[in-house]
Amino acid sequence: NIHVGGTPVVLASFDEWESTNDTAFVGSKVAERLGLRTESPITLNGVQLKVVDVVESPPDGLDQGIFTSLFTGQQILNRPRAINALRLGGCWCQIDVETLARDVERTLPGTRAITMSAMIKAQKGSIAVMEKYSALLYLVGISIILGTIALLISSQVRRQLSEIGLLLAIGTSPGMVGGLFILKAGMIGTGGAFGGLLLGRALTTYVGQKLLGAPLIVSSLQTLAPLIIA
Repeated sequence: NIHVGGTPVVLASFDEWESTNDTAFVGSKVAERLGLRTESPITLNGVQLKVVDVVESPPDGLDQGIFTSLFTGQQILNRPRAINALRLGGCWCQIDVETLARDVERTLPGTRAITMSAMIKAQKGSIAVMEKYSALLYLVGISIILGTIALLISSQVRRQLSEIGLLLAIGTSPGMVGGLFILKAGMIGTGGAFGGLLLGRALTTYVGQKLLGAPLIVSSLQTLAPLIIA
């Protein structure tokens, strides 16, 4: 959540940390990237600190973290008396997690407690909504494709009435004239279908990532049918 010399760093602060307000512990990777070692000075957002130790196995694998006291972290982030994130640990086998989350929100007004069970429940709900409306969206998409193709062919025919008259005047059969328009529409439809397929896959992945936090998988049936129709 901060940058030091262009290097992204996770700043973690603890209420009962064994450091004073002018010292810090650093993860091994941060120390390697910034060239830090024990007794090295470091400046974080204008706050001068001294490295008291390089931690090879920091908590939660935060080898890209810098660890300070809570008071120091609040000074660095310019958030006095504010808590950015609170991690609760321990044995959950005998704890009502949802009740605990509500207690945290009540104790710290303005905060939002997030639990793994709530995240999973929300994601399942999002997937259920997508499945519920996927058939409707699919039908709407097919209808738009069919309508667009019909309008394009009709527009092409109206614009080229003189050309059709000329072809008929020189003896071209109506079947041949129709075949030429179908061939042209087929080429345009094929190119548009492949272009739309590539764009649609990219958009589906992006929207799924934004809404659900995971890319949506497009089945081969969902891509093959519009391709054939186009």
